[in-house]
Amino acid sequence: LLAGIDAQWNQQLLQQYFETSPVNSILDSNQPSRTAAIYLQDEWRFHPDWLLNLGLRHDKHNEFSGVTSPRLALIWQTTPRLTLKAISGSAYRVPNAYERFYSDNGISQTANLALRPEHIRTQEFSASYRIGQAGRVGMSVYDNQMRDLIDRSQTDTGATMYTNQRRVKAHGIELNAENRWGNGLRLRGSIAWQQSRMEDGGVFVDSPRHMGKVIASVPFGPSLTASGEFHAISARQGDNGPVPGYGIGNLSIVSAPNKRYGQISLSIYNIGNRHYFDPAANTLAQQSIEQLGRQFRLRWTLTW
Repeated sequence: LLAGIDAQWNQQLLQQYFETSPVNSILDSNQPSRTAAIYLQDEWRFHPDWLLNLGLRHDKHNEFSGVTSPRLALIWQTTPRLTLKAISGSAYRVPNAYERFYSDNGISQTANLALRPEHIRTQEFSASYRIGQAGRVGMSVYDNQMRDLIDRSQTDTGATMYTNQRRVKAHGIELNAENRWGNGLRLRGSIAWQQSRMEDGGVFVDSPRHMGKVIASVPFGPSLTASGEFHAISARQGDNGPVPGYGIGNLSIVSAPNKRYGQISLSIYNIGNRHYFDPAANTLAQQSIEQLGRQFRLRWTLTW
């Protein structure tokens, strides 16, 4: 049995916005907060092939009612190679100070003191099958039900306000696999499909339908590892219109950690120098924002 207490007291949560010429204070807000939680977790192996994991957490914020969040996971080792898992649980998040209290007199954003916490209930089923000594394939199917989701919306004056949305439903499936060979080569990848919809049938913004990635790494030389990755997402809807999908690749060479000299890595991001975009916020005029092109990064990390 695992039990614990988690508490946080924010004495100052300052937000200030002012003009310097002439001096004009538009926002000077301080909203201290206190949170406390108690949680319990236990595992019960009631059969050599079955494991039950139970969890319970109760949170209390000084400005909102307490919330109890249960979690349950049932794991079945059907064969030495096949594992099945079913998970169900719930969670919540309180709005932060920026979402509730930030306001510049309605020029770009308006405060919403009535903003409520958001809640989510999840169900997931997954299967994992081991291949050989170092290979694995897996699949997971999930369904999420969200209520009072906190998201940006636009007021009649054109300013942004964070509000609680109607119920949101999301479901999807992910396939993944990985393998490691005797020479140290490791290959892993995944592909996912998901669909998120508002209760009234509206499309959820910045929510791509398809996502995928492939990552490979191999050691070479006395103490170096080379790795490459490619990840891609499909087109998605933004606040200001549709945004096209993209795929980019990255390469890295990393040294093994050394107590005396640390670790050095050289990376190239967006190696193909692809032009790709992310959705722009509804407070901006443009439909999307172009992301960085090819980048070279050299990092030296020392630990002691």
